[in-house]
Amino acid sequence: MYISKAKKYRDQGDGTAIAYDYYRLTKSYIDKDGKTKHRSVLCLGELPGFDKDERNRLAAMLTTMIEDGQSVMCDNRKLYEEAMSQYVKYRGSKYAQENDPRLIAERKAREEEERKKAVAVKLETLTQHEARIIGCENLCNSTMRMLDIRKYLTSRGWKRDQINFALMQIIARAIYPYSELKTVRYLRENTALAEMFGIEEKILLFDITNSYFEEKMENSELCQYGRSKEKRDDCKIVVLAAVVNTEGLLVRTMIYEGNRHDSTTVEEVVGTLAKTTAQDAKRIVVMDAGFYSKSNVNWLKANGFDYITVLPSGDSKFESTSSEIIDHTDNKGQQIRLQMGKVDMDGESVKALMVDSDAKGAKERSMYEQACKRYEEGLEAIKKGILTKGGTKKRDAVNKRLGKFDKQYGAIRLSYNVTFTYEGTGKNEVATSMTWECREDKAAQRRKFHGKYVLLTSLDESQKLNIWKFYNVIRTVEETFHVLKTDLDIRPVYHKSDNGIKSHLNLAILAYWVVSVTKYRLKLKKHENVRWDEIMRIASTQVVVTAKVETVDG
Repeated sequence: MYISKAKKYRDQGDGTAIAYDYYRLTKSYIDKDGKTKHRSVLCLGELPGFDKDERNRLAAMLTTMIEDGQSVMCDNRKLYEEAMSQYVKYRGSKYAQENDPRLIAERKAREEEERKKAVAVKLETLTQHEARIIGCENLCNSTMRMLDIRKYLTSRGWKRDQINFALMQIIARAIYPYSELKTVRYLRENTALAEMFGIEEKILLFDITNSYFEEKMENSELCQYGRSKEKRDDCKIVVLAAVVNTEGLLVRTMIYEGNRHDSTTVEEVVGTLAKTTAQDAKRIVVMDAGFYSKSNVNWLKANGFDYITVLPSGDSKFESTSSEIIDHTDNKGQQIRLQMGKVDMDGESVKALMVDSDAKGAKERSMYEQACKRYEEGLEAIKKGILTKGGTKKRDAVNKRLGKFDKQYGAIRLSYNVTFTYEGTGKNEVATSMTWECREDKAAQRRKFHGKYVLLTSLDESQKLNIWKFYNVIRTVEETFHVLKTDLDIRPVYHKSDNGIKSHLNLAILAYWVVSVTKYRLKLKKHENVRWDEIMRIASTQVVVTAKVETVDG
Protein backbone atom coordinates (compact mmCIF):
# COMPACT_ATOMS: atom_id res chain seq x y z
CA MET A 1 0.00 0.00 0.00
CA TYR A 2 1.08 3.59 -0.53
CA ILE A 3 -0.13 7.10 0.29
CA SER A 4 -1.76 9.04 -2.56
CA LYS A 5 -2.26 12.80 -2.58
CA ALA A 6 -5.25 14.79 -3.83
CA LYS A 7 -5.75 18.53 -4.13
CA LYS A 8 -8.80 19.96 -2.35
CA TYR A 9 -10.16 23.48 -1.86
CA ARG A 10 -11.52 25.11 1.30
CA ASP A 11 -14.10 27.90 0.95
CA GLN A 12 -13.01 31.09 2.76
CA GLY A 13 -16.54 32.52 2.95
CA ASP A 14 -15.59 35.61 0.92
CA GLY A 15 -15.89 34.12 -2.55
CA THR A 16 -12.33 32.77 -2.54
CA ALA A 17 -10.90 29.33 -1.73
CA ILE A 18 -7.51 28.05 -0.63
CA ALA A 19 -5.97 24.79 -1.85
CA TYR A 20 -4.65 22.11 0.47
CA ASP A 21 -3.31 18.53 0.18
CA TYR A 22 -5.43 15.58 1.32
CA TYR A 23 -3.92 12.09 1.74
CA ARG A 24 -5.34 8.57 1.42
CA LEU A 25 -3.89 5.11 2.05
CA THR A 26 -4.30 3.41 -1.35
CA LYS A 27 -4.07 -0.22 -2.43
CA SER A 28 -3.17 -1.47 -5.93
CA TYR A 29 -4.62 -4.71 -7.27
CA ILE A 30 -5.12 -6.62 -10.55
CA ASP A 31 -8.73 -7.07 -11.64
CA LYS A 32 -10.15 -10.08 -13.51
CA ASP A 33 -9.19 -8.52 -16.85
CA GLY A 34 -5.55 -8.20 -15.81
CA LYS A 35 -5.70 -4.43 -15.43
CA THR A 36 -4.08 -2.57 -12.54
CA LYS A 37 -6.65 -0.82 -10.35
CA HIS A 38 -6.37 1.40 -7.30
CA ARG A 39 -8.70 1.49 -4.30
CA SER A 40 -8.80 3.88 -1.36
CA VAL A 41 -8.39 1.93 1.89
CA LEU A 42 -8.34 4.75 4.46
CA CYS A 43 -8.69 8.54 4.42
CA LEU A 44 -5.73 9.96 6.37
CA GLY A 45 -6.63 13.65 6.25
CA GLU A 46 -4.17 16.53 5.80
CA LEU A 47 -1.34 14.99 7.91
CA PRO A 48 0.05 18.36 9.06
CA GLY A 49 3.68 18.31 10.14
CA PHE A 50 4.61 15.12 8.21
CA ASP A 51 7.22 15.33 5.46
CA LYS A 52 7.40 12.95 2.48
CA ASP A 53 9.76 10.49 4.22
CA GLU A 54 7.52 10.31 7.28
CA ARG A 55 4.44 9.76 5.11
CA ASN A 56 6.20 6.84 3.36
CA ARG A 57 7.14 5.32 6.74
CA LEU A 58 3.54 5.79 7.90
CA ALA A 59 2.30 3.91 4.82
CA ALA A 60 4.71 1.03 5.53
CA MET A 61 3.64 0.83 9.18
CA LEU A 62 -0.07 0.83 8.31
CA THR A 63 0.48 -1.81 5.62
CA THR A 64 2.17 -4.12 8.17
CA MET A 65 -0.54 -3.52 10.78
CA ILE A 66 -3.40 -4.10 8.33
CA GLU A 67 -1.95 -7.13 6.53
CA ASP A 68 -0.32 -8.87 9.54
CA GLY A 69 -2.67 -7.64 12.27
CA GLN A 70 0.15 -6.66 14.61
CA SER A 71 1.59 -3.43 15.95
CA VAL A 72 5.03 -2.26 14.86
CA MET A 73 7.96 -0.67 16.67
CA CYS A 74 8.99 2.88 15.84
CA ASP A 75 11.50 5.30 17.42
CA ASN A 76 9.49 8.32 16.18
CA ARG A 77 6.77 8.93 18.81
CA LYS A 78 4.77 11.29 16.58
CA LEU A 79 4.77 8.75 13.76
CA TYR A 80 3.90 5.86 16.09
CA GLU A 81 0.91 7.70 17.65
CA GLU A 82 -0.39 8.71 14.21
CA ALA A 83 -0.10 5.11 12.94
CA MET A 84 -1.97 3.74 15.97
CA SER A 85 -4.68 6.40 15.65
CA GLN A 86 -5.14 5.71 11.92
CA TYR A 87 -5.21 1.94 12.50
CA VAL A 88 -7.98 2.30 15.10
CA LYS A 89 -9.90 4.38 12.54
CA TYR A 90 -9.28 1.70 9.90
CA ARG A 91 -10.71 -1.09 12.09
CA GLY A 92 -13.96 0.85 12.44
CA SER A 93 -14.26 1.71 8.74
CA LYS A 94 -16.82 0.16 6.42
CA TYR A 95 -14.05 -1.00 4.05
CA ALA A 96 -12.33 -2.99 6.82
CA GLN A 97 -15.55 -4.55 8.08
CA GLU A 98 -16.40 -5.78 4.58
CA ASN A 99 -12.94 -6.69 3.19
CA ASP A 100 -10.49 -7.46 6.00
CA PRO A 101 -10.55 -11.29 6.48
CA ARG A 102 -9.15 -10.98 9.99
CA LEU A 103 -11.90 -8.59 11.13
CA ILE A 104 -14.56 -10.66 9.36
CA ALA A 105 -13.35 -13.76 11.23
CA GLU A 106 -13.40 -11.87 14.54
CA ARG A 107 -16.96 -10.70 13.88
CA LYS A 108 -18.14 -14.21 13.04
CA ALA A 109 -16.49 -15.56 16.20
CA ARG A 110 -18.30 -12.97 18.29
CA GLU A 111 -21.61 -13.78 16.62
CA GLU A 112 -21.08 -17.49 17.28
CA GLU A 113 -20.27 -16.77 20.91
CA GLU A 114 -23.44 -14.72 21.21
CA ARG A 115 -25.50 -17.55 19.71
CA LYS A 116 -24.10 -19.94 22.32
CA LYS A 117 -25.27 -17.56 25.03
CA ALA A 118 -28.81 -17.41 23.61
CA VAL A 119 -31.56 -18.59 25.96
CA ALA A 120 -35.06 -19.73 24.97
CA VAL A 121 -37.81 -17.70 26.71
CA LYS A 122 -41.60 -17.65 27.01
CA LEU A 123 -42.65 -14.46 25.19
CA GLU A 124 -46.10 -14.49 26.79
CA THR A 125 -44.46 -13.84 30.19
CA LEU A 126 -42.68 -10.66 29.04
CA THR A 127 -43.36 -7.64 31.27
CA GLN A 128 -41.77 -4.20 31.30
CA HIS A 129 -41.04 -2.01 34.33
CA GLU A 130 -39.47 1.34 35.25
CA ALA A 131 -39.58 3.21 31.93
CA ARG A 132 -37.03 6.07 31.96
CA ILE A 133 -36.35 8.75 29.36
CA ILE A 134 -32.87 8.25 27.91
CA GLY A 135 -32.94 9.93 24.46
CA CYS A 136 -31.89 13.44 25.55
CA GLU A 137 -29.09 12.14 27.75
CA ASN A 138 -27.90 9.75 25.03
CA LEU A 139 -27.87 12.53 22.41
CA CYS A 140 -25.79 14.87 24.61
CA ASN A 141 -23.47 12.04 25.67
CA SER A 142 -22.94 11.14 22.01
CA THR A 143 -21.84 14.71 21.29
CA MET A 144 -19.44 14.73 24.25
CA ARG A 145 -17.93 11.41 23.18
CA MET A 146 -17.33 12.88 19.74
CA LEU A 147 -15.62 15.90 21.34
CA ASP A 148 -13.36 13.57 23.41
CA ILE A 149 -14.06 15.56 26.58
CA ARG A 150 -13.44 12.52 28.82
CA LYS A 151 -10.08 11.87 27.13
CA TYR A 152 -9.09 15.50 27.50
CA LEU A 153 -9.98 15.71 31.20
CA THR A 154 -8.08 12.48 31.83
CA SER A 155 -4.99 14.06 30.24
CA ARG A 156 -5.36 16.96 32.70
CA GLY A 157 -5.11 14.60 35.67
CA TRP A 158 -8.80 14.41 36.55
CA LYS A 159 -9.93 11.28 38.40
CA ARG A 160 -12.62 9.01 36.98
CA ASP A 161 -15.27 10.03 39.55
CA GLN A 162 -14.52 13.72 38.97
CA ILE A 163 -14.88 13.30 35.21
CA ASN A 164 -18.17 11.39 35.53
CA PHE A 165 -19.57 14.08 37.83
CA ALA A 166 -18.46 16.88 35.48
CA LEU A 167 -20.01 15.19 32.42
CA MET A 168 -23.27 14.58 34.31
CA GLN A 169 -23.36 18.26 35.33
CA ILE A 170 -22.86 19.42 31.74
CA ILE A 171 -25.52 17.08 30.36
CA ALA A 172 -27.94 18.00 33.14
CA ARG A 173 -27.46 21.71 32.42
CA ALA A 174 -28.04 21.22 28.69
CA ILE A 175 -31.26 19.26 29.33
CA TYR A 176 -32.46 20.71 32.65
CA PRO A 177 -31.16 24.30 32.82
CA TYR A 178 -32.70 24.94 36.24
CA SER A 179 -30.79 22.10 37.85
CA GLU A 180 -20.87 24.25 38.60
CA LEU A 181 -16.05 24.42 37.23
CA LYS A 182 -12.58 25.12 36.27
CA THR A 183 -13.22 22.88 33.26
CA VAL A 184 -14.37 25.70 31.00
CA ARG A 185 -10.98 27.41 31.04
CA TYR A 186 -9.27 24.27 29.76
CA LEU A 187 -11.84 23.54 27.09
CA ARG A 188 -12.30 27.02 25.68
CA GLU A 189 -8.53 27.37 25.14
CA ASN A 190 -8.02 23.88 23.71
CA THR A 191 -11.23 23.09 21.82
CA ALA A 192 -10.75 21.65 18.33
CA LEU A 193 -14.34 21.98 17.13
CA ALA A 194 -13.44 24.03 14.07
CA GLU A 195 -10.77 21.52 13.03
CA MET A 196 -13.13 18.60 13.67
CA PHE A 197 -15.80 19.95 11.33
CA GLY A 198 -13.40 21.60 8.87
CA ILE A 199 -14.70 25.09 9.67
CA GLU A 200 -12.41 27.96 8.68
CA GLU A 201 -12.67 30.49 11.53
CA LYS A 202 -12.08 33.51 9.35
CA ILE A 203 -15.11 35.50 10.49
CA LEU A 204 -15.37 36.10 14.25
CA LEU A 205 -18.50 37.59 15.82
CA PHE A 206 -17.98 39.56 19.04
CA ASP A 207 -20.72 40.61 21.47
CA ILE A 208 -21.59 40.70 25.16
CA THR A 209 -24.61 39.95 27.31
CA ASN A 210 -25.23 40.18 31.04
CA SER A 211 -27.00 38.37 33.85
CA TYR A 212 -28.79 40.11 36.72
CA PHE A 213 -29.16 39.31 40.43
CA GLU A 214 -32.25 39.68 42.60
CA GLU A 215 -30.08 39.95 45.76
CA LYS A 216 -28.10 43.04 46.86
CA MET A 217 -24.75 41.19 46.44
CA GLU A 218 -22.96 43.68 48.72
CA ASN A 219 -19.86 41.50 49.21
CA SER A 220 -19.34 40.70 45.53
CA GLU A 221 -16.59 42.35 43.48
CA LEU A 222 -17.99 40.87 40.28
CA CYS A 223 -21.58 42.11 40.64
CA GLN A 224 -21.90 45.82 39.87
CA TYR A 225 -24.61 48.16 38.63
CA GLY A 226 -24.53 48.60 34.87
CA ARG A 227 -26.71 48.74 31.76
CA SER A 228 -28.92 45.64 31.94
CA LYS A 229 -29.97 43.97 28.67
CA GLU A 230 -33.21 42.99 30.45
CA LYS A 231 -33.92 46.60 31.52
CA ARG A 232 -33.34 45.52 35.15
CA ASP A 233 -31.40 48.63 36.14
CA ASP A 234 -32.49 48.03 39.74
CA CYS A 235 -30.34 44.87 39.90
CA LYS A 236 -26.59 44.34 39.88
CA ILE A 237 -25.21 42.45 36.88
CA VAL A 238 -22.20 40.52 35.58
CA VAL A 239 -21.02 40.70 31.96
CA LEU A 240 -20.34 37.72 29.69
CA ALA A 241 -18.26 38.47 26.56
CA ALA A 242 -18.16 35.91 23.77
CA VAL A 243 -16.51 35.37 20.38
CA VAL A 244 -18.55 33.07 18.14
CA ASN A 245 -17.83 31.74 14.65
CA THR A 246 -20.37 31.80 11.83
CA GLU A 247 -21.77 28.39 12.81
CA GLY A 248 -22.61 29.51 16.34
CA LEU A 249 -19.72 27.60 17.98
CA LEU A 250 -17.99 29.42 20.84
CA VAL A 251 -14.39 30.45 20.20
CA ARG A 252 -13.66 32.48 23.38
CA THR A 253 -15.61 33.58 26.48
CA MET A 254 -14.74 35.84 29.41
CA ILE A 255 -16.60 37.08 32.49
CA TYR A 256 -16.38 40.74 33.60
CA GLU A 257 -17.70 43.08 36.29
CA GLY A 258 -21.18 44.47 35.65
CA ASN A 259 -19.95 48.06 35.23
CA ARG A 260 -17.41 47.15 32.55
CA HIS A 261 -17.86 49.30 29.42
CA ASP A 262 -18.47 47.37 26.20
CA SER A 263 -15.62 48.89 24.21
CA THR A 264 -12.98 48.00 26.84
CA THR A 265 -13.51 44.25 26.44
CA VAL A 266 -12.49 43.86 22.78
CA GLU A 267 -8.70 43.88 23.21
CA GLU A 268 -8.73 41.41 26.12
CA VAL A 269 -11.07 38.84 24.55
CA VAL A 270 -9.97 39.03 20.91
CA GLY A 271 -6.37 39.44 22.09
CA THR A 272 -6.29 35.83 23.25
CA LEU A 273 -6.98 34.84 19.63
CA ALA A 274 -4.15 36.94 18.20
CA LYS A 275 -1.63 34.47 19.65
CA THR A 276 -3.16 31.60 17.68
CA THR A 277 -3.64 33.50 14.42
CA ALA A 278 -1.11 32.88 11.67
CA GLN A 279 0.37 36.02 10.12
CA ASP A 280 -0.96 35.12 6.67
CA ALA A 281 -4.43 34.13 7.94
CA LYS A 282 -6.14 37.45 8.43
CA ARG A 283 -9.44 37.24 10.31
CA ILE A 284 -12.45 39.52 10.28
CA VAL A 285 -13.99 40.66 13.58
CA VAL A 286 -17.66 41.63 13.27
CA MET A 287 -19.01 43.73 16.15
CA ASP A 288 -21.86 46.06 17.07
CA ALA A 289 -21.72 49.85 17.36
CA GLY A 290 -21.05 49.82 21.12
CA PHE A 291 -17.60 48.30 20.63
CA TYR A 292 -16.32 50.90 18.16
CA SER A 293 -13.53 53.14 19.43
CA LYS A 294 -10.41 54.54 17.82
CA SER A 295 -8.16 52.52 20.14
CA ASN A 296 -10.02 49.26 19.39
CA VAL A 297 -9.81 49.78 15.64
CA ASN A 298 -6.09 50.61 15.79
CA TRP A 299 -5.42 47.55 17.96
CA LEU A 300 -7.33 45.22 15.61
CA LYS A 301 -5.43 46.44 12.56
CA ALA A 302 -2.07 46.28 14.37
CA ASN A 303 -2.72 42.65 15.37
CA GLY A 304 -3.73 41.35 11.94
CA PHE A 305 -7.52 41.61 12.20
CA ASP A 306 -9.87 43.26 9.74
CA TYR A 307 -13.09 44.62 11.21
CA ILE A 308 -16.70 45.41 10.32
CA THR A 309 -19.00 47.42 12.59
CA VAL A 310 -22.05 49.62 12.25
CA LEU A 311 -21.75 53.43 12.44
CA PRO A 312 -22.40 54.37 16.08
CA SER A 313 -24.59 57.41 15.41
CA GLY A 314 -26.54 58.58 12.39
CA ASP A 315 -26.13 58.25 8.64
CA SER A 316 -25.63 61.96 7.98
CA LYS A 317 -21.83 61.60 8.30
CA PHE A 318 -21.69 59.38 5.22
CA GLU A 319 -20.07 60.77 2.07
CA SER A 320 -20.10 58.66 -1.09
CA THR A 321 -16.77 58.15 -2.86
CA SER A 322 -18.14 56.14 -5.78
CA SER A 323 -21.11 56.52 -8.09
CA GLU A 324 -21.33 52.72 -8.43
CA ILE A 325 -24.37 51.24 -6.67
CA ILE A 326 -24.72 47.45 -6.43
CA ASP A 327 -28.26 46.05 -6.49
CA HIS A 328 -28.67 42.77 -4.62
CA THR A 329 -31.51 40.45 -3.63
CA ASP A 330 -31.08 38.91 -0.16
CA ASN A 331 -32.12 35.37 0.86
CA LYS A 332 -35.62 36.65 1.68
CA GLY A 333 -36.12 38.05 -1.81
CA GLN A 334 -35.80 41.67 -0.61
CA GLN A 335 -33.96 44.34 -2.55
CA ILE A 336 -30.93 46.16 -1.12
CA ARG A 337 -28.49 48.67 -2.59
CA LEU A 338 -24.84 49.02 -1.60
CA GLN A 339 -22.64 52.08 -2.12
CA MET A 340 -19.06 52.65 -0.96
CA GLY A 341 -18.04 55.87 0.75
CA LYS A 342 -16.36 57.31 3.80
CA VAL A 343 -17.16 58.92 7.15
CA ASP A 344 -15.15 61.21 9.39
CA MET A 345 -14.52 59.47 12.75
CA ASP A 346 -12.37 61.13 15.40
CA GLY A 347 -10.73 63.33 12.79
CA GLU A 348 -9.87 60.42 10.50
CA SER A 349 -11.45 59.27 7.24
CA VAL A 350 -12.79 55.71 7.57
CA LYS A 351 -14.02 53.47 4.73
CA ALA A 352 -17.77 52.93 4.94
CA LEU A 353 -20.55 51.08 3.13
CA MET A 354 -24.07 52.51 2.85
CA VAL A 355 -26.74 49.80 2.90
CA ASP A 356 -30.19 50.81 1.63
CA SER A 357 -32.91 48.21 2.23
CA ASP A 358 -36.44 48.55 0.84
CA ALA A 359 -37.92 46.22 3.46
CA LYS A 360 -36.12 47.96 6.31
CA GLY A 361 -37.23 51.33 4.93
CA ALA A 362 -40.90 50.28 4.80
CA LYS A 363 -40.68 48.96 8.35
CA GLU A 364 -39.01 52.10 9.73
CA ARG A 365 -41.46 54.41 7.95
CA SER A 366 -44.37 52.48 9.44
CA MET A 367 -42.82 52.62 12.92
CA TYR A 368 -42.10 56.35 12.56
CA GLU A 369 -45.64 57.15 11.43
CA GLN A 370 -47.10 55.07 14.26
CA ALA A 371 -44.87 56.82 16.80
CA CYS A 372 -45.88 60.24 15.43
CA LYS A 373 -49.53 59.27 15.72
CA ARG A 374 -49.11 58.21 19.36
CA TYR A 375 -47.10 61.34 20.14
CA GLU A 376 -49.88 63.54 18.77
CA GLU A 377 -52.45 61.54 20.75
CA GLY A 378 -50.40 62.25 23.87
CA LEU A 379 -50.28 65.96 23.04
CA GLU A 380 -54.06 65.89 22.62
CA ALA A 381 -54.36 64.38 26.10
CA ILE A 382 -52.23 67.18 27.59
CA LYS A 383 -54.31 69.79 25.73
CA LYS A 384 -57.52 68.22 26.97
CA GLY A 385 -56.22 68.51 30.54
CA ILE A 386 -55.55 72.21 29.98
CA LEU A 387 -59.01 72.92 28.54
CA THR A 388 -61.00 70.68 30.90
CA LYS A 389 -62.19 71.84 34.31
CA GLY A 390 -60.15 70.13 37.00
CA GLY A 391 -57.48 69.05 34.52
CA THR A 392 -53.72 69.61 34.73
CA LYS A 393 -53.13 73.33 34.07
CA LYS A 394 -50.35 74.62 36.33
CA ARG A 395 -47.22 75.48 34.38
CA ASP A 396 -44.81 73.22 36.30
CA ALA A 397 -47.21 70.26 36.23
CA VAL A 398 -47.86 70.66 32.50
CA ASN A 399 -44.13 70.93 31.70
CA LYS A 400 -43.40 67.89 33.87
CA ARG A 401 -46.08 65.91 32.06
CA LEU A 402 -44.70 66.96 28.65
CA GLY A 403 -41.15 66.15 29.79
CA LYS A 404 -42.08 62.58 30.71
CA PHE A 405 -43.85 62.23 27.39
CA ASP A 406 -40.85 63.60 25.44
CA LYS A 407 -38.54 61.18 27.24
CA GLN A 408 -40.79 58.27 26.26
CA TYR A 409 -40.76 59.15 22.55
CA GLY A 410 -37.14 60.29 22.31
CA ALA A 411 -36.16 61.62 18.87
CA ILE A 412 -39.80 61.88 17.70
CA ARG A 413 -40.20 65.09 19.75
CA LEU A 414 -37.53 66.77 17.58
CA SER A 415 -39.99 66.65 14.67
CA TYR A 416 -42.52 68.85 16.55
CA ASN A 417 -42.73 72.42 17.86
CA VAL A 418 -44.97 72.66 20.94
CA THR A 419 -46.04 76.06 22.36
CA PHE A 420 -48.17 77.10 25.38
CA THR A 421 -50.02 80.27 26.35
CA TYR A 422 -49.90 81.12 30.07
CA GLU A 423 -51.81 83.40 32.46
CA GLY A 424 -50.97 84.48 35.98
CA THR A 425 -47.66 84.63 37.78
CA GLY A 426 -45.63 82.52 40.18
CA LYS A 427 -47.44 79.54 41.67
CA ASN A 428 -50.69 80.67 40.09
CA GLU A 429 -49.35 80.63 36.54
CA VAL A 430 -51.45 78.24 34.46
CA ALA A 431 -51.58 77.18 30.82
CA THR A 432 -54.65 78.38 28.94
CA SER A 433 -53.96 76.96 25.48
CA MET A 434 -51.60 74.64 23.64
CA THR A 435 -50.63 74.28 19.96
CA TRP A 436 -48.14 72.18 18.04
CA GLU A 437 -46.93 71.74 14.49
CA CYS A 438 -44.83 69.18 12.67
CA ARG A 439 -41.40 70.43 11.60
CA GLU A 440 -41.36 69.19 8.02
CA ASP A 441 -37.63 69.80 7.60
CA LYS A 442 -36.80 67.53 10.54
CA ALA A 443 -39.40 64.93 9.50
CA ALA A 444 -38.09 64.90 5.92
CA GLN A 445 -34.53 64.41 7.19
CA ARG A 446 -35.68 61.44 9.27
CA ARG A 447 -37.54 59.88 6.32
CA LYS A 448 -34.49 60.37 4.10
CA PHE A 449 -32.52 57.81 6.12
CA HIS A 450 -35.28 55.25 6.68
CA GLY A 451 -34.00 51.81 5.65
CA LYS A 452 -30.39 52.95 5.53
CA TYR A 453 -27.44 52.15 7.77
CA VAL A 454 -23.69 52.56 7.42
CA LEU A 455 -21.02 49.91 8.03
CA LEU A 456 -17.46 50.90 8.91
CA THR A 457 -14.75 48.52 7.73
CA SER A 458 -11.06 48.03 7.02
CA LEU A 459 -11.81 45.68 4.09
CA ASP A 460 -11.09 46.64 0.51
CA GLU A 461 -13.92 48.58 -1.13
CA SER A 462 -14.04 46.03 -3.97
CA GLN A 463 -15.71 43.63 -1.48
CA LYS A 464 -18.94 45.63 -1.09
CA LEU A 465 -21.24 42.61 -1.18
CA ASN A 466 -19.02 40.54 1.10
CA ILE A 467 -18.85 43.35 3.67
CA TRP A 468 -22.64 43.34 3.92
CA LYS A 469 -22.84 39.54 4.01
CA PHE A 470 -20.16 39.31 6.71
CA TYR A 471 -21.92 41.86 8.91
CA ASN A 472 -25.24 40.14 8.39
CA VAL A 473 -24.03 36.98 10.15
CA ILE A 474 -23.86 38.88 13.46
CA ARG A 475 -27.34 37.44 14.02
CA THR A 476 -25.50 34.20 14.81
CA VAL A 477 -24.06 35.61 18.05
CA GLU A 478 -27.50 37.00 18.90
CA GLU A 479 -28.90 33.48 18.50
CA THR A 480 -26.10 32.18 20.76
CA PHE A 481 -27.09 34.53 23.57
CA HIS A 482 -30.76 33.73 22.99
CA VAL A 483 -30.05 30.03 23.62
CA LEU A 484 -28.04 30.87 26.75
CA LYS A 485 -30.81 33.08 28.11
CA THR A 486 -33.78 30.85 27.29
CA ASP A 487 -32.90 27.18 26.74
CA LEU A 488 -30.01 27.19 29.25
CA ASP A 489 -31.58 29.65 31.73
CA ILE A 490 -28.44 31.74 32.29
CA ARG A 491 -30.36 34.38 34.24
CA PRO A 492 -31.26 35.42 36.82
CA VAL A 493 -28.43 34.12 39.01
CA TYR A 494 -29.09 33.18 42.64
CA HIS A 495 -25.55 32.35 43.82
CA LYS A 496 -24.04 34.39 46.66
CA SER A 497 -20.27 34.12 46.01
CA ASP A 498 -18.20 35.23 43.00
CA ASN A 499 -16.89 31.66 42.57
CA GLY A 500 -20.46 30.37 42.51
CA ILE A 501 -21.44 33.00 39.94
CA LYS A 502 -18.50 32.09 37.68
CA SER A 503 -19.33 28.40 38.02
CA HIS A 504 -22.96 29.06 37.06
CA LEU A 505 -21.95 30.95 33.90
CA ASN A 506 -19.14 28.53 33.01
CA LEU A 507 -21.43 25.53 33.31
CA ALA A 508 -23.94 27.24 31.02
CA ILE A 509 -21.11 27.84 28.51
CA LEU A 510 -20.06 24.18 28.62
CA ALA A 511 -23.68 23.11 28.15
CA TYR A 512 -23.95 25.52 25.21
CA TRP A 513 -21.00 23.73 23.57
CA VAL A 514 -23.02 20.52 23.69
CA VAL A 515 -26.13 22.29 22.37
CA SER A 516 -24.37 24.14 19.52
CA VAL A 517 -22.38 21.10 18.34
CA THR A 518 -25.49 18.90 18.41
CA LYS A 519 -27.43 21.48 16.37
CA TYR A 520 -24.53 21.77 13.92
CA ARG A 521 -24.44 17.98 13.49
CA LEU A 522 -28.14 18.11 12.65
CA LYS A 523 -27.48 20.97 10.23
CA LEU A 524 -25.00 18.77 8.36
CA LYS A 525 -27.86 16.26 8.01
CA LYS A 526 -30.04 18.99 6.43
CA HIS A 527 -32.04 19.61 9.64
CA GLU A 528 -31.58 23.36 9.99
CA ASN A 529 -33.20 25.93 12.30
CA VAL A 530 -34.51 23.36 14.78
CA ARG A 531 -35.00 24.81 18.27
CA TRP A 532 -33.23 23.07 21.15
CA ASP A 533 -36.47 22.50 23.07
CA GLU A 534 -37.92 20.79 19.99
CA ILE A 535 -34.81 18.59 19.69
CA MET A 536 -35.23 17.62 23.36
CA ARG A 537 -38.93 16.88 22.84
CA ILE A 538 -38.19 14.50 19.96
CA ALA A 539 -35.26 12.86 21.76
CA SER A 540 -37.35 12.30 24.90
CA THR A 541 -39.48 9.78 22.99
CA GLN A 542 -36.55 7.34 23.31
CA VAL A 543 -36.87 5.48 26.62
CA VAL A 544 -35.15 2.59 28.40
CA VAL A 545 -37.16 0.00 30.31
CA THR A 546 -36.43 -2.96 32.56
CA ALA A 547 -37.85 -6.14 30.98
CA LYS A 548 -38.57 -9.43 32.78
CA VAL A 549 -39.32 -12.75 31.05
CA GLU A 550 -39.35 -16.42 32.08
CA THR A 551 -36.97 -18.90 30.43
CA VAL A 552 -38.29 -22.15 28.94
CA ASP A 553 -36.37 -24.25 31.47
CA GLY A 554 -37.69 -22.12 34.34
